[in-house]
Amino acid sequence: MNDDQVRLLFEALNMKTFRPPQAQEFFHLSVSPPQGGPVVDVIRLKDNSNFYIIAMGIQVAGEHFQKLSSMKPEERGEFLLSIQKEVLLNGIDIATIPLGQQVPQVIQLTKAVFDVADENDFLENFVRVRNTGIFIMLSFTTKLGQPSSQGKGMHFI
Repeated sequence: MNDDQVRLLFEALNMKTFRPPQAQEFFHLSVSPPQGGPVVDVIRLKDNSNFYIIAMGIQVAGEHFQKLSSMKPEERGEFLLSIQKEVLLNGIDIATIPLGQQVPQVIQLTKAVFDVADENDFLENFVRVRNTGIFIMLSFTTKLGQPSSQGKGMHFI
């Protein structure tokens, strides 16, 4: 698949697509459901890159950040580790930002996709990243409650 085919695939599915104004990559397409919802990005770094990065950034809601900060370190560690294990078992890379901090402000999910054979293969990887992000949001909401604030750009959990 090429960049135009990727864009047309999501447009054919009636997804909302746009290029973020701050994007510096050769190809960067943000995709979300037409009624709104989690945003997933499809990125090709350079013109000659032979892979796409499917990424989802999840910003931790302020209320959840405060609740995580006040948890006992052991309980917080177990909660975050259980999420990280599930993400990695799904074949998705995970990073917490800022790096090395006990309580993340942003959770970044990524999956590099090489040699995309067809649309179904591409969509399977896209949905895997999106569903993993939704799993994280549900985990935070189940453990820490529904936050009153909502995200702009990245999805708040």
